[in-house]
Amino acid sequence: MKSSSLLTLALLCLFLVLNVGVVEPIICNGEESPGAVMSTYVSSIDLGPGIVVMYSANEYVLVLITEQPPRYFSEPLLYVLIYLVNARTGRVIESYSGVLNLRSRTFSSFSGKLFWYFYPLAIPKGLNIGDTIALYNGTRFRVYGVVTKVLRIGEVSYPVKGIPRIKGKRVMLLRCLMLSNGSDVMYFDEFSGIFVEGTLRLHGRVLRLKLIATNVKWRISEYSILIDWYRLRDFVLELERRYRDLVHVNVIGHSVLGREIYVVELNPGARYTILITACIHGDEVITAVTCLHTLKKLCSLVLNNTSFREELIRCNVAIAFIPMLNPDGVERAKIQPPNFLFLYSRCNARYVDLNRNFPQYWLTKYTEKCVYGTVTYRGPKPASEPETRALMRYVESRDVVLHIDLHSGIKLILVPYENSVRDKVLKELIHEVASSLSIKVVLTAPSGEAIWWTYLGVEPTKRALSLIYEIYHGEGKEDYFQIYNPVSKEEIEKVCEETSQVLITIIRKTLRNLDEIIKIRKEISTKTKYRGTALESHKVEETKQITYIAALTLAPILTVIIAVVIMKYVKSSRNNKVFKEYLSSVEGGRGLRYP
Repeated sequence: MKSSSLLTLALLCLFLVLNVGVVEPIICNGEESPGAVMSTYVSSIDLGPGIVVMYSANEYVLVLITEQPPRYFSEPLLYVLIYLVNARTGRVIESYSGVLNLRSRTFSSFSGKLFWYFYPLAIPKGLNIGDTIALYNGTRFRVYGVVTKVLRIGEVSYPVKGIPRIKGKRVMLLRCLMLSNGSDVMYFDEFSGIFVEGTLRLHGRVLRLKLIATNVKWRISEYSILIDWYRLRDFVLELERRYRDLVHVNVIGHSVLGREIYVVELNPGARYTILITACIHGDEVITAVTCLHTLKKLCSLVLNNTSFREELIRCNVAIAFIPMLNPDGVERAKIQPPNFLFLYSRCNARYVDLNRNFPQYWLTKYTEKCVYGTVTYRGPKPASEPETRALMRYVESRDVVLHIDLHSGIKLILVPYENSVRDKVLKELIHEVASSLSIKVVLTAPSGEAIWWTYLGVEPTKRALSLIYEIYHGEGKEDYFQIYNPVSKEEIEKVCEETSQVLITIIRKTLRNLDEIIKIRKEISTKTKYRGTALESHKVEETKQITYIAALTLAPILTVIIAVVIMKYVKSSRNNKVFKEYLSSVEGGRGLRYP
């Protein structure tokens, strides 16, 4: 079993290298064109590595295991291993492996001759009754209804080797979509899109499957009081409808899996912008909830507080919120096993930490270890990810004076440490707030973060005061998710209220000090050399970094070559010396002889 698994993985690696090319995102028009038409649902699958699902299948057990690809690909890929096991003896009858494209749902089988074009063991979220979807080799399945399934589901651990063993069992109620093509009926969990029960056609076999065990963690109750991308989309569109003259919602780009990234602007069209971003890490869902709570409070403040409204208009400032920059990570966190949550939900669908992907200080001593497979993987190059580029394009289209990036996992405020006049202004803005709430203010190292790019990476006349506000820290003894997110309504309301007060206080202080901020920025910009737009300048940085990496790679080779040349020279010199001594010895009466 062990040798066959290693052989399978080796063959998969070879298949990927030979067959998976560099393909641009399907929704490239939406990415490059802010304000694109919003989709009703996203036709992608939200699965991550580290998942084990087991089904009873007639006299067999079907085991499904997902793994991370060995390197970065431009397509969001997932390894899938499938074993058909004899339920009585535990012997593997058949094994299959392949590569699943999470965006297109296509499955490329490599071993076992499993001829599926569309993966049938998971469906997109957001399907409604009457929708149709292609499974297997294009067979159309229609959503006929919603039923509640009562299941006894066992617990398994991610296997180190062999087939995982089932531990205990718990009763779960899952709301499922019933799909049928007229002959086969399949039930899929509405919350996650995972196949739960029904008929599966597997290489000539017709199996009746039922979910019996998994290591998946269903965070249904947590997300019911937090928020996901689908509810966020409905919320911002309803907010725009309710406050049509005050609020404007726009799409600034798309995620890797095709989800819209929204910006909500209060007092749109103003000259300057105060920008608040959240959920750049998908497992920090509370930051999106806090964003929307603050937005509602600001709308009420503008409508009911004359002095604040007049101050906003006088300063000619818009307040913009990007509440969910990494929607794919948020959706993946819904079911990611606790042991793999931090690794695979923090990042986007291509396993990149977006907050290490910005051009400013992308490659420093602080990011040298941010390689593929780590929780802080910086990506193959600066701004390689569509989510990163979406934020960059938006910032470059506005004049951002203040950027606050919300995070969770600890409670503190992080600021850049460039030690300029702007830093003094920034510290004065947050000192009073931090002192009143006993929040530590810490200097952050440059490591490809969004705030470093908005602080130093854009045109000097448009550089913003930037900071990270970490709003929550939990215990998370049972689930890593709870370190980053409160899971009770009372605690969520407390975090939202405290954070919104801090944000509104900083916003009002920024408005009062806006003239000084603009003045200092102009003075600094006259002394700063600029090399073009951020998207242009990061190419220059990328060239430098490639040159730097090439130099490091070639240095040992050049050292060896130089050493060989020196040794040959020394040897040649030594031979010449010996030859000269010989010539001198044969001069005189003995005549000239050659050695």
